[in-house]
Amino acid sequence: MLIGVVLPFGDQLTFMVRYLVMGMLFFAYLDIKISRNIITKSHFLILLANILIAFVFYFIFLPFNPELAVIAFITGIMPTAAAAPAIISYLEGKVAFVTFSVVLTNSVIALIIPFVLPSMVSGDISLNVLDILAPVLSVVFIPLLLSWMVKRFLPVVQPHLLKIKGLSFIMFNLNIYIATSTATRFIMEGSSAITILNWIAIMALFICVTSFAIGKWIGKNTNPEESRQALGRKNTMFSIWIALTYLSPLAALGPMFYILWHNLYNSYQIYRLGQKKKLKV
Repeated sequence: MLIGVVLPFGDQLTFMVRYLVMGMLFFAYLDIKISRNIITKSHFLILLANILIAFVFYFIFLPFNPELAVIAFITGIMPTAAAAPAIISYLEGKVAFVTFSVVLTNSVIALIIPFVLPSMVSGDISLNVLDILAPVLSVVFIPLLLSWMVKRFLPVVQPHLLKIKGLSFIMFNLNIYIATSTATRFIMEGSSAITILNWIAIMALFICVTSFAIGKWIGKNTNPEESRQALGRKNTMFSIWIALTYLSPLAALGPMFYILWHNLYNSYQIYRLGQKKKLKV
């Protein structure tokens, strides 16, 4: 993010964001194993909460600032992150639970966004369902299909691909640079963007806190930490791609601030767990 601010030249690379997101999802799906016995009612409550949070924050901000309302929606609608299973493994939770949320929320939300987003935008932005339906679905379902084909027809290749899944971390950081760089250039060229920068940061923080809190409440009797991560740890790269492709660089700041907030919280959780282990020793 700092490099993107200091060297804001990545706006020429925005076309890459889509393919980097697809690459990250491919490696995530490749490492996923799903069985019927891991699917619970909580998964569908998490999906419902994910959708409702986006709409609630959209309607909260709509009377005051329609542009900020759309940013709130695109931030809140982010599905479960591909990295969420890794985070829950660090926290010693049930990886399989979060894994299914990755597939479920990404698939359903990819179907919802093309039908909802065009009715929310106004002004200079003109969208229709057909403009974004195929691209959005391709970002989620092509990696899913390719990963299934590898596991089904090329099982010998799968272990070799998993050895290089660390590439997804490089893809993640490159996307952050491109998004930060593009947003920085946008802010430098327009004074109006700075006036709502603080509001975007605060809004993203509220969505982050709300998502983690509701997730924990959904799974309070069975999987509190797993549900919290499934709803709170979001696929920011997906929304950044949507924002840069169909909205504006300013809209990408919502999920970018969310990156900061959910990483700070997860870092605190992992640190606290480490401290507890030290005390036990």
